[in-house]
Amino acid sequence: MSNEYQNDSISWKLQLLQQRIEEWWELQTRNTISNVSLPDWLESPLLNNFLKVIAWSILILIVAWLLWQIGIILRPYLSLLLSQIQKTENREQQNKLKELPASGWLDKAQQFQQRGDYQEACICLYMAVLQNLHEQSIISHQSSRTDGEYLNLVRKTKSFPLYQKILITHQEICFGNRVVSEEVFRECRQAYGQIAAK
Repeated sequence: MSNEYQNDSISWKLQLLQQRIEEWWELQTRNTISNVSLPDWLESPLLNNFLKVIAWSILILIVAWLLWQIGIILRPYLSLLLSQIQKTENREQQNKLKELPASGWLDKAQQFQQRGDYQEACICLYMAVLQNLHEQSIISHQSSRTDGEYLNLVRKTKSFPLYQKILITHQEICFGNRVVSEEVFRECRQAYGQIAAK
């Protein structure tokens, strides 16, 4: 076994050539840089401060642009999150409102009527009808029930046409985008009055 290194292989020769090129480049650049002198105005503190301001401005613009791009990417997720939060808040608010007695719903309907918001007033009458049915133990509250299911449940009552007026109006408001006039509200209010009188 010999302890001599093989110094005539191709890889060794390529490595030697690379080393010589690097040494030559270092020697050339060192001589060139050491011979160059900068003008005096490039060393002024005013220019130095100006360049710092420019550098910071560019950095701030880059960071702002990056944040803007991140905002664009996250916008759909944030809007989805916000809509879910609003839905949760609406459900909680509706659950609190469902605890109102029928008379409370009637008061709310009257408040909306005074403001000229007949659509919300009709929705409050609808809730008053449901609460009235619950309080009289005719039909218990179930948030999963649709207007059609409520119609089927009250179909055999004597006041069915009155219930029908309010339930169908509510259905048209929620799913048919019906605009409610003062006259429609008065008809629903009159129907509710006849239901409550019985």
